[in-house]
Amino acid sequence: MEQLLLYYFIAINVITSITFIWDKIKASVNSPDRISELTFHTLELFGGCFSTFIFINLLNHKKAKMRYKLISYSLFTCWVYVFWLNKELVILTVKTLI
Repeated sequence: MEQLLLYYFIAINVITSITFIWDKIKASVNSPDRISELTFHTLELFGGCFSTFIFINLLNHKKAKMRYKLISYSLFTCWVYVFWLNKELVILTVKTLI
């Protein structure tokens, strides 16, 4: 069960990372078919907020949009709190990796 959760969070963050990079590429060429912020926030809601947190700062993508950052960082904070509430499960999952 713990490994399944770990694989889920790895997968959702990889998907979010690819989506974020794809949108950054589309933004650099002024493409009209960009990925919507709703799509990003949905991925973040399902657990992809960790990669979003990294890529906002690493790629400087969506960094100027205060509303976007407010929602993204709020979702990130919620997920950190969820992990904190379930820290025994997180510790057990990390121990299974070692």
